[in-house]
Amino acid sequence: MIFFLFQGGGSGGSIREAGGAFGKLEAAREEEFFKRLEKQQLAMLKKQIHEDIDFHENQIKIHEEAIKRHKKKIKGMKSDSD
Repeated sequence: MIFFLFQGGGSGGSIREAGGAFGKLEAAREEEFFKRLEKQQLAMLKKQIHEDIDFHENQIKIHEEAIKRHKKKIKGMKSDSD
């Protein structure tokens, strides 16, 4: 399950409220964390979509082969009954 996290409307905690170098460092770390998380989530989503595409393409091949077999059966039935 994929969850997208968005920056809330809160103040960001006591370190960020204090400001200064520590606040800026904490803000940068948070941004880096969320960018990394989003990148991982997008990679997982992309992988899942590719797996879905592969599955459906395989199902198409299976169904096309079944259609060919059934058409061949029908053709054989027509020539026997004529």
